[in-house]
Amino acid sequence: MKTNLLTFWDKNPRSITDENLEKLKRSLKEDPKFLEKRKMLVNRTKQWKKEILIVYAWNQRLKGLIALWYDEIPDEWIDIEDNISEELMNKRAFKDNTEYWRWDIEIIKQNFTMGEIQAMDLPEYEVPLSIWDEEVEEEEEENKPSPITVTVFCSDMWEAELVKSDIEWLGYECKVRG
Repeated sequence: MKTNLLTFWDKNPRSITDENLEKLKRSLKEDPKFLEKRKMLVNRTKQWKKEILIVYAWNQRLKGLIALWYDEIPDEWIDIEDNISEELMNKRAFKDNTEYWRWDIEIIKQNFTMGEIQAMDLPEYEVPLSIWDEEVEEEEEENKPSPITVTVFCSDMWEAELVKSDIEWLGYECKVRG
């Protein structure tokens, strides 16, 4: 499919920095076959009698491919549905960008060296490289401050979940109350 037939979704909940776009481009060049395993989600709809193909999951990868001068994407990389609701696109995009997991540091340390992780050129928040420095971990545990409580008021649960995700991404615990 020609990339110029695809429309970026203007409500995509994620953005990408220039630095991370460069890292993404390197990753895409290294293993383009991976892209058919995590397909682009596209909503085929009509606006003023014209067919529109809205990419609602995969926007950053598409930006990376276009920056790499891809003008066509294999059909095997794309999953097109017809006329799905804005509500469903919102939910899927949010779920696609939500991390429900935590790294198992011991398994990472068993399977990779710090150099191998660094060579993957992942964004810094993905895997803390300090996991290989046991002394740093012990020192941090000794100097760990007492817990404090911070209350953040949000306009709705959607915003609360976004704030929670950001706080957890920074390594803090967070609870959301409705």
